[in-house]
Amino acid sequence: MNDSYLRMLGYERAEMLGRTVVALGIFSAADRARMAEAISAQGFARGLEGDLRRQSGHAAAVACRAGPPELEGG
Repeated sequence: MNDSYLRMLGYERAEMLGRTVVALGIFSAADRARMAEAISAQGFARGLEGDLRRQSGHAAAVACRAGPPELEGG
């Protein structure tokens, strides 16, 4: 997780370490399902619109991107 992600969600790094987005309630079940479907079909997900749930409970509209990690030199 990067500092921008933490600021947007309102969490401290220590609060998120060792916890999943499911446990934290960051993505809705519907958004997680759409992302999983795109990754299964294409190997990645780009530009999927959804809501992130901030620690305060307020939603933040985002465009999500997910896929396998990109490693330098590998």
